[in-house]
Amino acid sequence: MPRITRFDLMAMGYGPDGQKLQKVQSADGGNDDERQLHDAIAAYCRRADLPFIHSRMDRPTSIALGAPDFVIAMPGGKTLWLECKTAKGKLTTEQNAWLHWLKSKGHEAHVVRSMRQFMDLMLDMHL
Repeated sequence: MPRITRFDLMAMGYGPDGQKLQKVQSADGGNDDERQLHDAIAAYCRRADLPFIHSRMDRPTSIALGAPDFVIAMPGGKTLWLECKTAKGKLTTEQNAWLHWLKSKGHEAHVVRSMRQFMDLMLDMHL
């Protein structure tokens, strides 16, 4: 029988106590809670065996200012850079500059506002 981890529970919308979490979603499909989105993406990466680096949300960045929230090592030697935002969240000037810089170097760099957008991106990248 497969074992379900706490990360799997979070990705399925349940807390560590097994209680269903209330999802907060805006009318346009984006998350209103950025931390929930971060947690769900991290859980997906663990489940899919995708190595990733995730910037902490509870402290100021210790890496470059404006660097995306996630760097995910994809199959085939590709790297995906993700900035997570709430439905109405705005990119800072530094975040916008980072995303443009990465794209100019041929990297996959995206802003995601919901788990649905993230999953669509994974499908586009054939995962």
